[in-house]
Amino acid sequence: MLRRLLATTLLSAGLALAIASAAAGNLANPSHNLAPSRGTLHACLMPNGGRHSCEAHARADIARAHRREGLAPLSLPRGFAKLSRAEQLLAVSDGERVQRGLAPALGLTGQLDAAAHAAAITEQDPLGPGDYSWGSNWVGGVRSPLFADFLWMYDDGPGSGNSDCARAGEPGCWGHRQNILARFEEPVAMGAGAHGTSLTELFVGGYRPALAEGSDPLLNPNWAQLAP
Repeated sequence: MLRRLLATTLLSAGLALAIASAAAGNLANPSHNLAPSRGTLHACLMPNGGRHSCEAHARADIARAHRREGLAPLSLPRGFAKLSRAEQLLAVSDGERVQRGLAPALGLTGQLDAAAHAAAITEQDPLGPGDYSWGSNWVGGVRSPLFADFLWMYDDGPGSGNSDCARAGEPGCWGHRQNILARFEEPVAMGAGAHGTSLTELFVGGYRPALAEGSDPLLNPNWAQLAP
């Protein structure tokens, strides 16, 4: 995979999409990348940046990106900072979806979390279950789900760190964004993983086990509990 250097930290990004194109009919992609601010790069990538400072700067960058699209700032649940990084990935990705009128992922499930966490350890895209439409994202060198969201959603086109978008017109351009904003069949379920500076997320459409009591229960909290 193509890798790029951000400040002093090596960052990599990858994506996977099921053969049944889950991202078909997505919302329009941005016309160009929006680079992270200098403050975000320092706070999120430098050793002395600090987690809370990184989250504040990354959230401001996302708000800047939302203004460009005519959207309100991203709404996050109260107590966001106390959530695990997997739960934060759910909250941020669902926040991006619902602000654009898309159905949120109902929550994290044990089976999908296991696949996402294993992929975070091996630093690769999670693979979704067979017979479902799914999409997945991975990023390395990033600890903050908010910063990961900014890179996946707003800095994912030609000239970004997206290893599947070396030049304009390649099918992987804006692929991470398309996975987050895919019009999946409902119900949508999600898995998320975090291992060091490796973060992953896996979206699965029409995932019936998520609704079967006792089969693959949604973790607590789920989106219904996190929604601002």
